[in-house]
Amino acid sequence: MVYSFSNKGNSVNIFSIATVNNQGVITASSGAAGYVVVARVTDAGGLTADCTLNITIGQPEVPSRFVISFMTPAFDGDGIRYSFANNYTNLDQDMSAIPAQYIYGTSLISPQTENSSRACLAGQNGNYEFLRRKVSAGLGTGEGAFYVQFYADCNQPTGSGTTSQTFAPVSAVVEYRATSGANWSIAQTVDNSLIGGNNISNTKAQYNAAVSGVPTGQGGLVSIGGNDNEMTLSGTSSGSSGVRRVFAFDIPGEYRITMGAIAGQICNFLKPNYCNLQKNQNVRQGFTTGDYSYAGGVNTPQQYQYNVGGTTYYAKEHVTKYVTQFYTDLALTTKATLTAGSYTFFRPNVNWEYTKDGAYGATFGTDGKRTSVSTLAVY
Repeated sequence: MVYSFSNKGNSVNIFSIATVNNQGVITASSGAAGYVVVARVTDAGGLTADCTLNITIGQPEVPSRFVISFMTPAFDGDGIRYSFANNYTNLDQDMSAIPAQYIYGTSLISPQTENSSRACLAGQNGNYEFLRRKVSAGLGTGEGAFYVQFYADCNQPTGSGTTSQTFAPVSAVVEYRATSGANWSIAQTVDNSLIGGNNISNTKAQYNAAVSGVPTGQGGLVSIGGNDNEMTLSGTSSGSSGVRRVFAFDIPGEYRITMGAIAGQICNFLKPNYCNLQKNQNVRQGFTTGDYSYAGGVNTPQQYQYNVGGTTYYAKEHVTKYVTQFYTDLALTTKATLTAGSYTFFRPNVNWEYTKDGAYGATFGTDGKRTSVSTLAVY
């Protein structure tokens, strides 16, 4: 028996096949992506048979239910909860990750997949709403990894007594449970498998749009401090600003993504007599989710330029802070050689979390591999 390829499609330089003990052994040199190849077996008499193979190198793509590229924004006093769960058990279990005053309304009941609850009584002006949505299932074994990017933005303030774009807090959390019978807890990130340890996602951060050098529309990160799972923003009375946090997850199980009702100086929610006031649509919040491993799909080349202490390198990760390995070439075949130690790194013109210059800091080994959790560069 002899094995060969009758068609290698777009993978001419990626795969090779050899006949070993009457078995076909396929190897790949590089190239994380999805491929279709046709393998052929030929017997001693010259008869052949072909088999079409779908081969993925690297992580599988995350299921489409974990890809949310756009959602209708939530405004002043509005909240959001998405549950990626296999059933309806304890979808609203309170684990005190977010203060109760920022979560209101009624839980989903089978077969509902979505509901919206009002914070105020019918007939009152207050039109604040809390949206709940159940997605069909959690993350299964072998289903890749996904990221969540939280955002909150504030346009130029309007109305008397409003002097800045301040809102506090933006409460946001990703929670996890292995099965529907377990309690929710703060979700652990992909760094657990990349570098080890117990690395939970905590959105706490403080931003200030008035700090020198902050680009228009951003809130400059000034501190990883404050209350757990809360982002705060200070600003000026002109322009717009906002906050961003991003985390990635790969542990199989169920996930719950929550943003509590947003409040603060720019908002009417929780002010005295807030049910007599309508929500301010100059402030909005929400989140997007996507494939951690593949920014444009499994068949899109995954090579991204990084600046590392002034030197250009390349990596396969598009979420900056989770870079694993630097390479000197676009093909990602030659590992970078570094002096082991701490480095500042960023992707040009990419800023996932409104850090200074979109940068992070971490330690790397001599082989260009990250060896510590990334820290956020502050103004």
